[in-house]
Amino acid sequence: MTRGTLVQSLGTHTSEIRAAGAGDPTAERIRTRLEWLMADKATVTNELVEARRQVDSRPGFAESIRHIMCLQDPDIRRSNMVTDGELAAVQAPAMFIWTSDDPFGPAAQGMHIAETIPNGRFQFVDGAGHWPQWEQTEEFNKVVLDFLAEPS
Repeated sequence: MTRGTLVQSLGTHTSEIRAAGAGDPTAERIRTRLEWLMADKATVTNELVEARRQVDSRPGFAESIRHIMCLQDPDIRRSNMVTDGELAAVQAPAMFIWTSDDPFGPAAQGMHIAETIPNGRFQFVDGAGHWPQWEQTEEFNKVVLDFLAEPS
């Protein structure tokens, strides 16, 4: 299953959400979903699969995922989009971390958001998918901690 196909099916069919691991969190389904999210499948360890299985098994998790994945429907997505004007009104410093292999969108999206917010910053992390905190832990932690340590 390609990344685009998975995103489309997750947004459209509850049974595909279950197949992706949210509604029926077997280790095999979770591993498949995590391997799709990561730049390097080798970073999907048994420890990560088990930790994610425990999260996915919590009461209410599958329902939460259905609420998030409904945003794949173009009409629902459009009605929930944040406008450039709303972004420009954000006064707090904001850091946007994007990765080389995120299946959910190109780095240009994060760059645009960071450029639109007056105190927005963009950080690109190479060699990571949707979870840079797992795949590029040292770089991710340094970027976040340096940002948090800066005076507002």
